[in-house]
Parts: sequence; C-alpha cells; structure tokens
Amino acid sequence: IGCAGLVDGGRAVGAATEGAVDVAAVLAWAGFGSDQVSLAGHRYTPDHDILDALDLGRGRTWASFDAKAARARVERLPWVASATLTRVHPGRLEVEVVERKAFGRWRHQGRTTLIDQTGRSLTDIAGGQAWPAFDALPLFEGSGADAEAGAITVVVGRHPDLARRVARYERVGGRRWTLHLANRTTLHLPPDREALVLGALAASTRLGRLVEEPGRILDLRAPGRIAVRRAATGDAR
Repeated sequence: IGCAGLVDGGRAVGAATEGAVDVAAVLAWAGFGSDQVSLAGHRYTPDHDILDALDLGRGRTWASFDAKAARARVERLPWVASATLTRVHPGRLEVEVVERKAFGRWRHQGRTTLIDQTGRSLTDIAGGQAWPAFDALPLFEGSGADAEAGAITVVVGRHPDLARRVARYERVGGRRWTLHLANRTTLHLPPDREALVLGALAASTRLGRLVEEPGRILDLRAPGRIAVRRAATGDAR
C-alpha cells in the first residue's frame, strides 16, 4: 500500500495511491510505532503479567497508546506498588516497577497468602515450601487478620522480648487478638486496650515470669483482672 501525504495527530493526510491506508503502519513507518519493551524492577511479578497489563496489541502506535491507563493496569497487579512508563525514541517503551514488600503470612479458609503491611494480598503460597524465603514472616490467622496485621505488630513490637516469642497472631471474631507464643503460652487480648494490657505485662516482673513459663493461658480481657490457667489441665488460678 502506498500513501502520498503527511501524518498529523494519528491521521493519514493525503490520498492513498492504492486501496485503504493502514494508519498504524504509516505511523510506525514514520517513527510513531512501539516495537520494543524493556521491563525492570520486578522480582515476583511475571513478565507476561506486565505485558498483558500494558495491552500493547491494542496500542500499536504512540498515538493510540494510553500510557496513563496502561500504568493504572500495571499498578493493579498484586505485587506492584508503582510503575513508571517512559518512551524512548524511536520505538522503545521502558517500564520500571517498584514492588511491594511481603510483610506477613495470612492463613485463612484453608490457604496461606502473603500480604503487605496494608493487608493487600500478594500471592498464595503452598505449605511454605514454594516460598521458603518468607517462612520467617509473622503468621496471622482468622477473618480480618490481614487488614489489622500491621496495627497489632506495631503494638506488640513496642515490647521486643514479647514480639520475639510470638509464633502466630490469631484474629478472633473479627474484633480481638489472641497471641500464641512459641512456648505454648497463649495471651487472650481484649478488643481494645491492647497497648495498655501489654504495657502492664512488661512492667510487672511477676506477670513477665508467667509469660515466660510454658503452657500457660493468660486471659487479659477483663479490666483489672488477669486469669491464668495451665493449657494442659485447665486449672484456673
């Protein structure tokens, strides 16, 4: 197909010498086409997911390519925090991705999901074997635990000795936390006042010893009272 005329704003100006004008082909010939893509910055997001989100097949030329919409689609990918799209003449598109950081593991409905600190789901993991690099991340359980994970770790993190002992955080009834420690001691926290209760534990040598003893259940939900029992026998003190 031949074409006599100029390219103006995505339109072929002039008359075709033979048949209909392929505007995209003319624009590509004139240096307006996109034929190379460079991806960088991603580790856990597959190349094909980014390319699919760019949807370059629909935008064969720079005139038809909506960079803003493409960036928004890339940033909707689970791992992607932000993306920068840069056009490099004549026909190269560079995509720089910043990925989110895995913050914890969320166990729910029979599966385990990696989440970031905001609770955004990143990917499902299989039994810890497929993602061994994340085995040391905090483990959260229960409905709504993903959204509240960041907040509870900030509260517990003020007490490093306790934080190091936590094996998993359980969200109960969507309103309160139970902390399961590595020594099989369990702390039932109230739906509010978590910081106050944990501060009291840290300030009391006697209560601190109870936390250190294995196999205890400490119920901290009642204001001004702490119920303690052995996990094995259920005897209350």
